[in-house]
Amino acid sequence: MTFDMTPQPDESTASRRLRVRAFLDEYRLHLVVGLLLVVLIGGWLSYGAYAAQSETTEQRAVDTWSLTGAFDHGGEVTESTTLYRQGTRLEDRPRYFTAVTPTLDGEYGLSYEASSGTADVDLAVTRVVRSVDGETVFWTSTDPVATVNRTGVGPGEAVTVHVEVSVAETIDRIETIESELGARPGETEVFLQVTASVDGTVSGSQRSVVERHRIPIAIDGGSYAVEDERFEEAYRDTETVAVTAHSGSLRSVGGPLLLVGGLAGLGGVAVASRRLRRPTAVEREWLAYRDDVETHGDLVTTASLPPAVSDRPQAPVDSLAELAHLAIDLRAALHYDPIEEQYIVICDEVCYRFEPPSAPWNRKERIGDGTRAGAGERASTDAGIAFPPGEGVADDASTRSDAEPTHTIAIDRTGSATDAEEASADAPGLNANAFTVDGMPVYSGTGTETGDESGDRPSKSDDSSARSSDRDSLEVEPAVDTDATDP
Repeated sequence: MTFDMTPQPDESTASRRLRVRAFLDEYRLHLVVGLLLVVLIGGWLSYGAYAAQSETTEQRAVDTWSLTGAFDHGGEVTESTTLYRQGTRLEDRPRYFTAVTPTLDGEYGLSYEASSGTADVDLAVTRVVRSVDGETVFWTSTDPVATVNRTGVGPGEAVTVHVEVSVAETIDRIETIESELGARPGETEVFLQVTASVDGTVSGSQRSVVERHRIPIAIDGGSYAVEDERFEEAYRDTETVAVTAHSGSLRSVGGPLLLVGGLAGLGGVAVASRRLRRPTAVEREWLAYRDDVETHGDLVTTASLPPAVSDRPQAPVDSLAELAHLAIDLRAALHYDPIEEQYIVICDEVCYRFEPPSAPWNRKERIGDGTRAGAGERASTDAGIAFPPGEGVADDASTRSDAEPTHTIAIDRTGSATDAEEASADAPGLNANAFTVDGMPVYSGTGTETGDESGDRPSKSDDSSARSSDRDSLEVEPAVDTDATDP
């Protein structure tokens, strides 16, 4: 296998699927509990929004009507001046001069607005003069100004009363009172008090109201002003009605969405649990290894180490993470050997190594002594190979029938010429590349058998066995002992 921090494209789908299975296996209970909570919350919100709607009461306006009053004021010039001629009428002025228009006059009008009605309207206007200090009233003087009574007044009809007040006489009255009292406590107020009463059938109901409208007259030296000329009051008739409490969008929309989403999630978890089996120990080992690669991959250096590394004392390590921590503690390099397919840390003549697992969907076969196929470039020169007759290198033990016979082959590639001669003397016809099958000598290459020995060992063709140039794999046939009963 080639060290690669990124999974190969043909492994990405399988790797992702394996991680999904591992995630589902680890967090299945958490997912089920969480989705059940979502279903319960969604059901509770939906129940409150649709099945258990509560009723409440509220006040509703069934009819309204209003009362409006206004004072249109003015004054007539009593004597000609440089600015005004005698008899000129001044109206709706912000301020009047007492010497020019000593008398304030005008009309106060009252009306009501309603869908229907007939009522009696009474208006009474009074002049009030008093001395006050905050809420304290020291003295008060009242004088009737005008009254009016009207019957059968309909909505929108105005009831008016003529108002006339002598401001000059009012000032004299204040001075007289203060002179008689011998003191001027507080401040003097002057205003018109309008009392309006409406009694009748308005908007289909019997009404009887009394309203008071105060119109202040601010006197300051030789002038005066009228304030708050308008008055308006609205009336509303209400009734108590029972209404259904409407739930908000959180309950009416969010509740069903949570309920459906939670149920769909539970169904998905159930289907996935049936279709996706739990990861095996081999698959968990692979995932743990890949996680270690993601975590400690920056520490790894890919390098083909010299053969002498294999001669050092070997110390296997259980995981890449432990080997990486060991490399950090020893301040040593962490290598990945692509030929040996293992991670190595060398320190103090000791070779610490970790052999990574293969991907579960692409397991590599191993030869009899546990060495990975393809790692023969640095395998021992004395190799033990086990395989069924005629099958070449053995398949995985899980795929081989127990009934299939196997033969153990021992290859001697390091023997001297003397050893070869001695082997040939024991077995005429063998060349220097001698080996045995199940303890019986077998020859390869070219050779001629003697007539004396022909009955003991059959001849072999030159191509009965061959050695691959890039790996030590042989296609051989065992020597047949004619005296043996077991083939």
